[in-house]
Amino acid sequence: MFNAGRNQRRVDIEVARAEQLLNRYQQTILTAFQEVEDAVVAVYTYRAEHESRVRQVEAARNATELSWARYQGGVTSYLEVLDLQRSLFGAELAASETLQRELSSTVELYKALGGGWPVRDSLWAVADSLP
Repeated sequence: MFNAGRNQRRVDIEVARAEQLLNRYQQTILTAFQEVEDAVVAVYTYRAEHESRVRQVEAARNATELSWARYQGGVTSYLEVLDLQRSLFGAELAASETLQRELSSTVELYKALGGGWPVRDSLWAVADSLP
């Protein structure tokens, strides 16, 4: 009958636990939103950077072709052609790296949104298709 406030303490403890769980849940939600926002920003940033790098590759390719034509015409040395080819390679490498970052950030966005795929099933399907 008389329990010297033990029931009230139990109620207080359970209320505190519920508040703690609610706070943890809210923090988890906020973290999830932050991860999604960060991933979206990364995707758009890397996409814009990749588009810029692709334009840079085209410009380097045009310069290399022009330099080659000038070399064929005897106007410039082969050293200029080689230098521009090196620049073209560097631009292509940079474009490839930004594409890789864009694709990786897209995967991170997919994961942040809760996406997933059955890895085992897809691996078995690939393994079964091999000769």
